[in-house]
Amino acid sequence: MELLAHSRSFLSVLGPYKSIILPLAMFMAVTGSLLIVWRMWRRRAAARRAVTAEGEVTDDLFTKVAPALAAQLPESASSSDAFRRQLRGAGFYSPQSATRFYAARFLLFIAPLVLAGLAAVYRAPHDTFWIMLAGAVAAIAGSLAPRVYVSICRRRRQAEIREGLPDAIDMLAMCLEGGTSVGESLTHVAARLDHCPALAQELTILRRQAEVGSLPTALDDLACRVDLPELRGLCALLARGERLGTQVSSSLIGQSDHLRTQRRQLATMRANRAPVKLVLPLLLCFAPAALILLVSPAVLELYEFLAPSDGQSVLTAREQMAENASIAERLRALEQDLP
Repeated sequence: MELLAHSRSFLSVLGPYKSIILPLAMFMAVTGSLLIVWRMWRRRAAARRAVTAEGEVTDDLFTKVAPALAAQLPESASSSDAFRRQLRGAGFYSPQSATRFYAARFLLFIAPLVLAGLAAVYRAPHDTFWIMLAGAVAAIAGSLAPRVYVSICRRRRQAEIREGLPDAIDMLAMCLEGGTSVGESLTHVAARLDHCPALAQELTILRRQAEVGSLPTALDDLACRVDLPELRGLCALLARGERLGTQVSSSLIGQSDHLRTQRRQLATMRANRAPVKLVLPLLLCFAPAALILLVSPAVLELYEFLAPSDGQSVLTAREQMAENASIAERLRALEQDLP
């Protein structure tokens, strides 16, 4: 409370500059958050274009302060390892990727709290609770935003790899049938996969790991890193061929045909689900419009019948007719009374 009182007294001294400090601080916080997101996206795009296994560590300001910022939100070893696996599955292979994401998470967590504190100082005391509640909700959302972003990137990367896998298997089978080694075949296939840079990057990593260690170990790492059933089947097939020394080209062709058939069946299933998913939008969007078109003429005619445009209502006309009839009956009664 004393700190809040001192802050209010300090703000009262600011005078005419008080009205521009809060918008300026909010602008700087939003701009800083957008710059962080843009830098992360640019690094990922550069890593995908380079098709490299390890990213380069730049000596900029954010890289220097990222470890200190990331250390402010500690996590357990298991959670950190799981997040690093997610980063690898999303295509972030730079050694500093996890540190940068943790630093961005801390900034997105602390910025709403700071802005909420400044807003609570500026606003009336009865608004403090709602301002701090909004700041806490925004801080929680900001702390979860990096993980959500990584999950979205991972799913998109898996979908891209799944789409390009049949063509890669066909080219790999043709290379193996021609008598080339597995390493040379992987290099050739990765160079031809311009439409699927994510799969080309993974095959390049696989070739480099096979050159350093062994092919079965590299295949196991690829299966764990990408975590796709289709790719796990390919890795198991190549590992079995390497272990037994058998030709796997015919099996690869069969697997590529199976993947295309599976993809066609998946597209058919999605097409069959489309009418069911369109029921609710049609019901909410087109049904009210159709109901208005069908019912509005009857409603207008009923309104015209009850309240005509000439100002004479149907009920008023009936009352007037009844009054005229009663006058006519009285006149007939008077004529009968006359001698």
